[in-house]
Amino acid sequence: MGQVTDMLKEAYAPRKRYLDLQFWANEILATYFTDNKLPPCLLFIRKVHPLSGEKQPLISKSSSKSLKKFSWTLSDVERIESQTDFLFKANDFQCSIVLYQHKNKYVAIVDADLRSFYIQATDISNTELKTLLEKEIQTRGFFGRFQNKCALATIEEEEREEQTKQQKIVG
Repeated sequence: MGQVTDMLKEAYAPRKRYLDLQFWANEILATYFTDNKLPPCLLFIRKVHPLSGEKQPLISKSSSKSLKKFSWTLSDVERIESQTDFLFKANDFQCSIVLYQHKNKYVAIVDADLRSFYIQATDISNTELKTLLEKEIQTRGFFGRFQNKCALATIEEEEREEQTKQQKIVG
């Protein structure tokens, strides 16, 4: 495949599992809140060690902004988890989500197996990469959407070039 596509796969490999979990959690929450309007909800993703059970929070720019917006700290999230009954729980392959309500705010905690975060760039198909970029367009600002649309156009151009080369070889 083309150089740009390979570079995009390399760039997205470390983030792919995080983004997949984020999109999965949003889909689950959308089904829980039946009025199709998500209330303010902190989405908190953690890596869980399969043997020790140790939980390591993944702090991204968006999650740290959300913590500030909710006026919460990591210890507040842990306290809510330990002292509050959950509203909803769902499981998927190597991950789970638990929804809590504290006062008028919600926190969704996603725990994912540590081993599921190790993704090789070569394991990402072009279709997966395009889907990831298209989903991410919905959550980014103007410049981020522009970047993703340019990346999608470049991938499609490289695919057309590859098809043209294959046709020349065959024909």
